[in-house]
Parts: sequence; C-alpha cells; structure tokens
Amino acid sequence: MNRVLRIAVEGKGRTVVERFPMQEADAVFEWLKDGCIRSRAVLYNDVA
Repeated sequence: MNRVLRIAVEGKGRTVVERFPMQEADAVFEWLKDGCIRSRAVLYNDVA
C-alpha cells in the first residue's frame, strides 16, 4: 500500500475512466459485478 501511495504522490499513476450513458446502468452494474470493468465506470445523463 505504501508503494501505491508513493506512486500517487509522485504523480506517476493515472486514472482510467470509462463513461457510460445512464440508460446502460443495469448492464454496467452487471459488468461491474462480474468483474468485467477494470477501471472506473462513470454513468452520465445525456440530457440536452
């Protein structure tokens, strides 16, 4: 854990984010539960 924190402090890590429209929320939660998502999953509203 100390190594991970050191990498974060040094700015050597990066966050990978996958964006999904809110209407795919049910599928995304299933993928998350099944371990298919390897990054951060962010749901967004596509409201105009």
